[in-house]
Amino acid sequence: MAEKSLQILSFTGTVFADISDLLQEFSFINPSFLPKFDILPNVLDLLCQKYIPVLLDLLSIVYMLSLGSAMFSVAWSQRKYNVLSYGAVGNGIVDDTMAFMKAWNDTCKDSRRPVMVVPMGKTFLVYPVTLFGPCNSSNLIVMILGTIIAPDHPNVWNGRFHGTWLAFRYVNDLTVSGNGVGVLDGRGHRWWEISCRYNKSKDCNILSPTIISFEMCKNVNLRRISTVRSGGGHIAVFGCENVRFSILNLQSPGKSPNTDGIHISHSNFVHIHKSVIGSGDDCISMLDRSYNVNITNINCGPGHGISIGSLGSDGTKVDVQNITIRNVNFYKTTNGARIKTWQEGRGRVRNVEFSNINLTDVKNPIIIDQHYGEPKNAPPKKTKNGVHITEVRYSGFVGTSMTDVAINFNCSENVPCTDISLENIRLAKSGKSRKKVSASCNNAHGFAKGVVVPASCLVY
Repeated sequence: MAEKSLQILSFTGTVFADISDLLQEFSFINPSFLPKFDILPNVLDLLCQKYIPVLLDLLSIVYMLSLGSAMFSVAWSQRKYNVLSYGAVGNGIVDDTMAFMKAWNDTCKDSRRPVMVVPMGKTFLVYPVTLFGPCNSSNLIVMILGTIIAPDHPNVWNGRFHGTWLAFRYVNDLTVSGNGVGVLDGRGHRWWEISCRYNKSKDCNILSPTIISFEMCKNVNLRRISTVRSGGGHIAVFGCENVRFSILNLQSPGKSPNTDGIHISHSNFVHIHKSVIGSGDDCISMLDRSYNVNITNINCGPGHGISIGSLGSDGTKVDVQNITIRNVNFYKTTNGARIKTWQEGRGRVRNVEFSNINLTDVKNPIIIDQHYGEPKNAPPKKTKNGVHITEVRYSGFVGTSMTDVAINFNCSENVPCTDISLENIRLAKSGKSRKKVSASCNNAHGFAKGVVVPASCLVY
């Protein structure tokens, strides 16, 4: 009988030693696939004793049917919408925007587990476009396996909002994946040429397009994708909740103006990890109403560091809380851990952690600048305002500073910084110079513990 059971079930690719192994294997089967029987225990015993071969035959058939049903269910529930099927050419010359919009519309309407596919081996020219939700699926995927390029001239944005290239708005439960090969190319060199940073004419440009933006979205996952040559920022998050970015490679030249890596505002629960960012501005910046942001395992450089701010321009009231930044390598950046506010700003920055930070040739390894935007040595503005910066912890900093002042806390005269802590800080001057670095404090209160080099200037 055992031999018969092994022979019967061998066609499934699984060998069972006895009936207990078989029943354990069948425990995964969804009860909805099985017929419903009302059998008394003694009848079941009789069947097992006299008709086990028949029972095994039946179970093996049910096993195969359940596998087939599961496979059919997966295939049925995950429908793919390839942009090529909607008329995209993918030669980098023909405008493929309409094909992308049509593919997105069908993807968004599908209530199952739809996948919009941008296939490998093609280059798609896409003009500025916003992909709108809400969508019908609770598990929507955009798979970018090829390269998407932006128009290479700013004139294309005439009559359009200059701040975005590709945007998702009101889309929930969204995953955008490059699977390690997808590329978004902003082709931003002409935007850099007309930027007001380098072009001082009256027609210079202030706002340039971000490569990909998420606006008023929930449950967003962006992973394993590269963005290059952004005209403005690489990624923007506004009004979103529960956002996760991982394994990203964001690259623009160090002299490209205003090309922030990731720009966050009015968003809650944002996680960024295992990414490499090089830009002409902040690698990551957090603006007003950024809450519960967790940043880990980042390589930053070139760029302006990781910044909270700038905040409080024109006297606005701001609120930023619960920011954690850990395990970051800064390489030849203008700043490391930075908080920047305008003198006339109001509100607070609270509960911030910078820990396990490695710095190589960084100009301002640790800096709080509450006089942002003011000329050097300018007298304080006549204002009673100030953003209250409190509960900020710096620990585990190791590396080199390009400037003599490695720790610079330049806090508000009206609302001093409070509860600032330094722990296990070891900073030295870059190069072969034996000159020691120093710390500078204005209106900064807190404490230090462990080894802190340079010596703390915080007032307890």
